[in-house]
Amino acid sequence: MGWAQNETTLLAAGPYQIKVTGEKKSAEPGVDLWQNPSVIYKSGTDSLFFQPSELRWNAKKRIATGKNIRIEVGFQQSIWEIQTFEINLYKGLLAVLESNWLDKGSTSIAGKGAIYLKKKSPVYEFISAKEESLIGENWTAFGLFSIKEAKRGIQAKDDWSRAHLKFVKDSKEVASFSGKQIWITADSLLEMPEAKWISKWNEADSLSHQHIRVQWFKKDQSIHLKNLEGNLSQIRFDDAAHKLSIAADLAIIRLEESKIDFYRLSAKNIVPVWVESFGYYDPERVRRIQRMLPYNPLRILYTHLVEKKKMSATLSEIAFNANRSKESIQEGFTEFIQNGFLNYDPKTELISFSRLGKHYAKVQYEDNDFDKFYVESIANYIVGDSASVTFDLKPNYLKVRGINEIMVSDSLRAKLYPSDNQV
Repeated sequence: MGWAQNETTLLAAGPYQIKVTGEKKSAEPGVDLWQNPSVIYKSGTDSLFFQPSELRWNAKKRIATGKNIRIEVGFQQSIWEIQTFEINLYKGLLAVLESNWLDKGSTSIAGKGAIYLKKKSPVYEFISAKEESLIGENWTAFGLFSIKEAKRGIQAKDDWSRAHLKFVKDSKEVASFSGKQIWITADSLLEMPEAKWISKWNEADSLSHQHIRVQWFKKDQSIHLKNLEGNLSQIRFDDAAHKLSIAADLAIIRLEESKIDFYRLSAKNIVPVWVESFGYYDPERVRRIQRMLPYNPLRILYTHLVEKKKMSATLSEIAFNANRSKESIQEGFTEFIQNGFLNYDPKTELISFSRLGKHYAKVQYEDNDFDKFYVESIANYIVGDSASVTFDLKPNYLKVRGINEIMVSDSLRAKLYPSDNQV
């Protein structure tokens, strides 16, 4: 086995090329080997320089494999120690097969990933081999650690799992979230595009929402809960402690003050924040959502689940049982999902009644009892920029501002008028 003099070799396929400088020898027929070479991986004007301990080139497959490179990543002062990698010139992909990611001041995380050449700088992708805990100020995230471009995150390990995010104040858990993805930016902003939220005070009492968008702002120690992107319906927050639902556009959990504020953001002088009991029923609400639909999604789902003795079903199953096409009822079911009457699991495609939808269905189709406790918070009756509703976590009480009147009895037309516009 003879060694050649130090030389530069150009390996290419399509727009991608590898420029290797070092001593080359033949490892086996059709395979070249370099030890401790200098390597430039290039596509057009984009390139990446590294010095592996070993590089092998299979001319027939146009694939290079290598060992042991160390890359300093710009954000978070991170180091990517790569033990084995593969470059497929046909695909233009540098696949990281074995590696360890190390953020400054943290422990090393084993995983795999890829490097892409575009926009004149490398784009890094990494995912940990097992679930990890990432700890910040007042929060802990658990799931698979991931890097995508300049964003760090925690994600669920598979389609059936969830990533978890918990916030703690004075050794007590304030809020817990679970979802598919948690993004973490360089300025310590946390974001979950969709999550399930619960804040529990004891085994029975809690505030919750099944599908909410979450943002954590480190500067003012607050968690913002908003509607999902593209969903324009009201957000209903369930208060199990007081058996009430709160409809608002935004909820802010303030860790320092130990309270949750609820606000109306759009058309707040026209559309109020409202608080209603779990047993409240208003038939006009369903009619407004249904509008001109020639069918009633609540009735169709109720009939299907009762007949099949099931708790949930796919839209295809529901449509077939109702002698309709899936496409003909999809719009109506989407409206009722967005307005909180139905739950939908995108992975299993199962539709079921939410707590609100089950209550309305039982009142309409089983003649269950209902009540009329309903209070509006109107912006014109709120002093300054105070929240419409505040839930104080320590004494565990609810304050509603901006109240003009409270209906006590429809039949007697009895009303209460709070002197300070709040209860």
